[in-house]
Amino acid sequence: MYARRSMAATFDVLRKFLILLGFQSIFLSVWLHDGRILNTAPVSFQAAGLDRPSFHFRRLSSFGLRRRPISSWHKHGYVCFLLPSLDLTICQDVERNPGPLTHHSTGRANPPPSAISLADKPSSQAQIATKFYSRTDLLRLRSSGPSYLYQSSLCLLQALGIFKYRGCRAGKADKARKHAVHNILPISSSRRDCRSLNIQLVTSNGVNPSVLKPLRSLLSSSLSSNNLRFAICNARSIRNKVETIIDHAVGNDIGICIFTETWLNDLDSVCIADLSRHGYLFKSFPRQSNRSGGGTGILFRDSFDATLLDGKEHNSFEFSEWILKTTNRSIRIVAVYRPPNSSASVFLDEFSSYLENIVMCPEPLIIAGDFNFHMDLVHSNCAIRFKELLETFSLSQHVTMSTHISGHILDLIITRSTSDLILGPINVTLPISDHFFVECFIRFPSSSISTKSVSYRRLKNIDIDAFKSDITSSVLCSDTHWSNLGDLSKQYSSTLTEILDKHAPIKTKTLVTRAKIPWFNADVLQFKRIRRKAERKALKSGLSSDWLAYRKICNRYSALLKSTRASYYSDLIGQCAGDSGKLFKLVSFLCKGPNVNDLPPHDDPVLLANKFGEFFVKKIELIKDSISDIEVNPPYSDTAAPAVELDSFSPLSVEDVCNIISTSSNASCSLDPIPTWLVKSCLDVLAPSITRMVNLSIRHAYVPDDWKTAIVKPLLKKPGLELTYKNFRPVSNLTFISKIVEKAVLSQLFKHCEYNAPLPKLQSGFRRFHSTETALLKVQSDILMSMDHQEITLLVLLDLSAAFDTIDHQILLNVLESDFGIIGSAHKCALEM
Repeated sequence: MYARRSMAATFDVLRKFLILLGFQSIFLSVWLHDGRILNTAPVSFQAAGLDRPSFHFRRLSSFGLRRRPISSWHKHGYVCFLLPSLDLTICQDVERNPGPLTHHSTGRANPPPSAISLADKPSSQAQIATKFYSRTDLLRLRSSGPSYLYQSSLCLLQALGIFKYRGCRAGKADKARKHAVHNILPISSSRRDCRSLNIQLVTSNGVNPSVLKPLRSLLSSSLSSNNLRFAICNARSIRNKVETIIDHAVGNDIGICIFTETWLNDLDSVCIADLSRHGYLFKSFPRQSNRSGGGTGILFRDSFDATLLDGKEHNSFEFSEWILKTTNRSIRIVAVYRPPNSSASVFLDEFSSYLENIVMCPEPLIIAGDFNFHMDLVHSNCAIRFKELLETFSLSQHVTMSTHISGHILDLIITRSTSDLILGPINVTLPISDHFFVECFIRFPSSSISTKSVSYRRLKNIDIDAFKSDITSSVLCSDTHWSNLGDLSKQYSSTLTEILDKHAPIKTKTLVTRAKIPWFNADVLQFKRIRRKAERKALKSGLSSDWLAYRKICNRYSALLKSTRASYYSDLIGQCAGDSGKLFKLVSFLCKGPNVNDLPPHDDPVLLANKFGEFFVKKIELIKDSISDIEVNPPYSDTAAPAVELDSFSPLSVEDVCNIISTSSNASCSLDPIPTWLVKSCLDVLAPSITRMVNLSIRHAYVPDDWKTAIVKPLLKKPGLELTYKNFRPVSNLTFISKIVEKAVLSQLFKHCEYNAPLPKLQSGFRRFHSTETALLKVQSDILMSMDHQEITLLVLLDLSAAFDTIDHQILLNVLESDFGIIGSAHKCALEM
């Protein structure tokens, strides 16, 4: 065979491969694309004992494979029949010599006969008959039209694996999203095995790529729909980064985020309240010592229940251990922060002792935080020892990208080696300080889109005139001869309830609750897009200038978030001008966060309500029993009896009742048939009926049982207390009509006391123009006056447990009669209430 030296190896492999296929003789020619022939030569060979069919290749590029090589894999390697820059034409006889019976000008071959095996003749007598082709014949063969093979030859070529089609790549991304991706599990060897193989794993910049593991090729779109996004970050003070943290958490749908170096303390309630909004809750574990800095915390969705199990500050690190629960799942998360100046040996000893206790917990375990070890440096003795410690406890570290702006792996996410808790790649995103956010997906139920079923009435759509018309035509207003207060009270509730159901029936629907930032406007959104564009540019180019520009844009975006948030809340405060109550509620919301009524853990709300009721009743009984054992003298009063006594309360007019209702707040109780604001809107038609009920109650000194029924709500005495029954106090809410009767009686009682039996001068409670502020001012004034007179002052503060519930009502009734002259039906009415 004659060919250039660079092609000798290729022809040799081709010859051996064709011998295996059973070819007897071939002609090889090499053409350039301009038509010139490099070399042409006959090639003769034989392979005894082979029974292979022979076939004819002609113009292989006519099969549509001109731009890609025709190749085949076999056990000896890779064989190429057609190169893009060369055209190898292989011709072989398919008939007994002298060659094919067709004319080259037609370009058609006769059907091949049955294959003739060389084994029919002894190998020693085998003779090679060769058909020689001239230069003109070969050129004519090249210029002829496409030569089509018979189906049997094509099937044989396909069976031999010679045909390789490019295929279609259209819709590849859609197919990848619809079908599960097969993951190749990495097989990691120990460091000692690499030493025994004498493999150099250190690059020129001192980075050890052996800590890198193959990433599972999973799509984030499929992950986010079924799993939870988990993140960690070293914040280096959360106080001045609240807006950025909330924006990043809501925008990236983060479910759980661990923070180290929060720099928070027990006085940072406003910062914690700012983070505990927009669908999230934040819990902090500040540094226990007097040293500044440090501290850990956890930000999580408000649909989760997070409990602090343990937290401590060791000599070399600090941690907080949390357990998060959903409806049927729980996970244990440990936030760890190791200061950079702490001793590595002490840390390894203390952290090893801690792992002995935590690693056997039954829940899925995640240990995350800032360990301040350069895990990417192979020569770092601390990183090697820490990695060996994790391997001892069958733990794995998953972060493989630099988490610090200086380019080292400091923030780690650690799980059990046998756990599949971590899904997909771990990414670094926003640089909130000198550390990035480190994020990944975990196998934990995601509750980013939570639903709740609510029942409501379209009260604002009520036609007030039609509502009044139905009240006027009802039995409540048409019948004016009501003498029984119980019947009138029931008729009032049933009539208004029926009319309300007619105009605003109860509807139930399922709402989707999503986190929303109220001060996130269009300007912020536009600048966020600019920041994202700069981030993509920096990731694509990797240039230091692009990263620097991205950091500047991040700083400008954070400043924009601060100014936008401040402007939003300034407008809210400006809207409270002239309304001190509304302003107080807004300030309380900004400083204390959302009003979340924490209750003890329970499964059945009815059972919990019964337990609360039993506890409150039993508590009062125990206090009364302890007081009854104390021997005291009967109360003595030196107050003279009033000259004028109050025997009965005067009936009220319709105008009096309208004044009481108009000056009342719009607060309602769930036991009211209609809201208070709707009562005020229909006051001209409801006032006669309400006045009739109030006068019947005063005249007969009777209060119906439904007016005495209240909704009791347990409230935590102080935020942060343990959720036990003793730390709750009961708050009752009565119906609106019962409050109207109380105000009608109190107005007459205070008027009698004002002219006939003045109240004590130092009483500040339950008096007009008096409050706790006036009491404190009086005490402060007395203390300052005593100091001016060089007198010693002793202040005694008395706190009574359940004072109003344990007071003896009979003593109060006696005082009303003896000191204030309340007798007769008026005294009976006070007893009934």
